[in-house]
Amino acid sequence: MNENGQYYVEALGRGLAILDCFVEGPSQLSLTELCARVQLNRGTTFRLLRTLEQSGYLSQDQVTKKYRLTVKVLDLQQAALNALDVARHALPSMERLNEQVEESVSVAVLERREIRYIARVPARRIMSINLEVGSKLPAHATSMGKVLLSGLSADELKEMYGSGEMAPFTKNTITQLDSLQESLEQVRADGFALADEELELGLRSVSAPIRDHNATIIAAMNVSASTARISVDELRDNIAPLLIAAANEISVRIGYREPESVSSTE
Repeated sequence: MNENGQYYVEALGRGLAILDCFVEGPSQLSLTELCARVQLNRGTTFRLLRTLEQSGYLSQDQVTKKYRLTVKVLDLQQAALNALDVARHALPSMERLNEQVEESVSVAVLERREIRYIARVPARRIMSINLEVGSKLPAHATSMGKVLLSGLSADELKEMYGSGEMAPFTKNTITQLDSLQESLEQVRADGFALADEELELGLRSVSAPIRDHNATIIAAMNVSASTARISVDELRDNIAPLLIAAANEISVRIGYREPESVSSTE
């Protein structure tokens, strides 16, 4: 049986692997380069390329003979974003929060060990890290990643990261699974996550969960800022409550209902 399961279509998987090569970069790749990346022979790789070209997803430069993605792939991106009602429901609350705190506000979802931005309202100032819708960052080094990972069980987290170390980006980056699990316990207790110069020096952020009608964490929303402008205490004490309220607004629009508090009677 195929190691990917009995319902896995190998030809389709190989075609998608070709497209992934362009996502990872560079934007133009030759037949030889693609053969090496997907580890297939020239004949098989060529047939896959011709299929993708005839379907409109790739084009070949007639001078360099290299392949590149066409704008048709944007149809897939837009369809994916439209499928995520979160982005549509989030924007009004994001814009309002952006005006309140005058800092960048973003929403992201979890993709394996990374987060992908699906909505963003940037601050009106230059930041050292350049992000836009579609950008991906490592989950373990970001506050939104911590929020999203906090929705996983211990077994799911271990399966995702194994026993290997996580890449360090600064001296503050969490690189061990045990430390990450401890951090996620704190996130669950607090209802929000902080990241203080864990991805990049000079950058800190706070994030809160967005939940669906089953109370499952489906996205995270954050406020990010320069360490020169906002302290950790200000993030925790002043911005986090506003962020949590905005994230709850979005959750309610999606269908989440907060559990009613139970009062005891004497």
